[in-house]
Amino acid sequence: MYSVLVVEPIHEKGIELLKKETEVAVGNINADIQVFFERYIEKADAIITRGLFPVNKDLIEKGKNLKVIGVHGAGYNHIDVHSATSRRILVVNTPGITAEAVAEHVLGLMLALTKRIAYADRRLRSESSPTQDEPEMSP
Repeated sequence: MYSVLVVEPIHEKGIELLKKETEVAVGNINADIQVFFERYIEKADAIITRGLFPVNKDLIEKGKNLKVIGVHGAGYNHIDVHSATSRRILVVNTPGITAEAVAEHVLGLMLALTKRIAYADRRLRSESSPTQDEPEMSP
């Protein structure tokens, strides 16, 4: 059976799917990640990371069974790709996976800016009454 290190927590349904086919060790974001790696890296066949902790040359060299490093997200600048590929370890990611969420966020920020939502919120929370010198809340 394959062994997978999930460095940072992912959705529990993803963990459940992995557990059906592999042995899974899930890191704790509040714990010492180096201790986690030291404990599990030697027998790991795969690493799944979200990018909070570097997967460097030393770690890759300790992973005697490593076959793949997967990024749960788009970027992979926290992985020593050169070291991984020199050991014939695949590095994979999910480019474009956050495109829709980013677009929605940008539209939300544009609306907030246009309608001056932050200004209105601060004004309401301060309970101050408007003065003639203050601009209108909406254009």
